[in-house]
Amino acid sequence: MIASLDYYANGPTVRCNITVEKAPTKLYGDVDLDGDVDAGDAILVAYYASGFVKLSDQAKANADVNLDKKIDMNDAYIILYYVFGISPYNKLPYTK
Repeated sequence: MIASLDYYANGPTVRCNITVEKAPTKLYGDVDLDGDVDAGDAILVAYYASGFVKLSDQAKANADVNLDKKIDMNDAYIILYYVFGISPYNKLPYTK
């Protein structure tokens, strides 16, 4: 959790602004960051691997579902296999 506190003092008046943001969590396979893993995520990985789109840092972290430190078509295939329930890809991240 990220929190910040701004404190302003102006004579007898004190104003305090507090901002709390939830730190992003890694959900392997959720490349579009909508909270679900679906075929659209696999398509987005394929577009990224082909150089058609750019991804945010969080999306890139979620896209590397085989933990090989690169985002390529293998990740897209694994996400699709996961979505369609093809064994042994029933858990992400997938490692052999």
